[in-house]
Formats: sequence, C-alpha cells, structure tokens
Amino acid sequence: MAKIEFIFLARDWVTDKISLVKQLTSYNQTELPYWLLLFPEGTTYCDNTYQKSKKFHETSNYATKHPINVLLPRHTGLHACLQTLEPSLTAIYDMTIFYSGTRPASATDGGISNEEHFNIPSILWQHQGPKDVHIFLSRIAKEDIPKEKHEFEIWLNERWIAKDKILEEMYRMQTAQKSLDSSKSEFDAQKAFNKVTYATPELVKGSSLKEKNLELSRADRIFVVGFIWIVWSMVFLPTVFLWIWWKCTIGLFL
Repeated sequence: MAKIEFIFLARDWVTDKISLVKQLTSYNQTELPYWLLLFPEGTTYCDNTYQKSKKFHETSNYATKHPINVLLPRHTGLHACLQTLEPSLTAIYDMTIFYSGTRPASATDGGISNEEHFNIPSILWQHQGPKDVHIFLSRIAKEDIPKEKHEFEIWLNERWIAKDKILEEMYRMQTAQKSLDSSKSEFDAQKAFNKVTYATPELVKGSSLKEKNLELSRADRIFVVGFIWIVWSMVFLPTVFLWIWWKCTIGLFL
C-alpha cells in the first residue's frame, strides 16, 4: 500500500496533519498527473458508525437534519487536502454510488443488513454481489469550492444531504420496480437518474450516469484466490517455519 502512496493515518489530527501535508505537498512539485481518492465519511456505513455520526451531528449544532442513508462527512481532512493541493488542483469529482439490491437504511422489517449480505466471502464465493452499480458523477471546478473553513463545512454538508436524497429516490424506484415485476431485480436507472437530477439540480448539474456490471468471471475469481494464496504463503508460512525452527533449535537451549 505504501508503494502506491496510500496515506496512513493515526486518526489523531495533530499527528495526521503533519504527514498528510508533507505527502500532499510533494504532488504540487511534480509534473505527473495524480488522483487523490478520499471518503470524507472516514468509515463504512453500519449501525455503529451511524450512531456515532448522529452524536457528532448533535454536538455540531447543524441547522439541517441528519441524513438517513449516508454518514456525515468530516470536513477537516478534506479541507486541509484542498488547501494543500491548491497550487496544482483543478477540480474535484463528486461520486454518489448506488448498489442495486441493497436495502435502505430506513427499512424496519428486520431483514439482513447490507454489510451482512454483501461482504467479501458472499461476493467471491456465493456470487451475491450487487448486480449493477449506478454512479452519479459531477465535476466541481476549484473556483466553485468555498475556501473559508466554515463555509466549506456548510457546503459539504449540503452536498451530503443531496446525496441522501439521491439514494432515497433510487431505493424508492427500486422498490416500486420490484413490486411491479418480482421477476426483475433491476430497474430503469436512466429514468431514476433523470428524476433525481430534476429533484437535486444543485448536486448533479452536468452529471452523468455510469453503470457497471460487477459480476466476477471465473478467471477473475481464480486470480483473486491465487493472489490471496500467494500473499498468505509469503507472510504466514515463513512465520510458521521460523517458529518451528526456533522451537527445534534455539528453544531447546533456553
């Protein structure tokens, strides 16, 4: 991960700010193009993280209600990234991703949660991954991003509220499609996108809908299994052999 320039964090801003600014500053000094992928929520959506997000919302005294289908974004890290990369930054791309077959967070029928249904074992071995992935993508020019920290925080929260509306509408149309024809798991994504675009123009102006089938081929699954086996062999087996050697040689004299 270090070789492809992952930025490792300690989840302590005093410490993380130093390493973050140091690594991002190097991007301003190179002529090579770069991409920085960042999830402002900082973690995945589950019951535990949602409750923590609600507590953060209560202590922050935001004027808007807490969203249902997304966690609140943490603005400090993203704002620092944008400020550091300002000399070389041209735009940011806002992506809202909807996975078909997932359940809305507002579901109260006691069914299996998304994190229980879609996980690495179920996707790789049981082929239970989402059939389609719908991506709402919008480009935001650097000039349109607020620079003052408080204004940036409000702007970022408003975009996340709009994301919540997108996901809510997608869930609604998915449910409506299933009730019309239970034999179909997909729905008219373009129609949903057009309706969401009309409902949230401030978010998806100039956006486009991208769809990708995530079904893994047999060759893909073999590659993933082989890769995992190679990594396991390189890390775990040498450790076991070293432990056995220690017990059989040095350990006898201790």
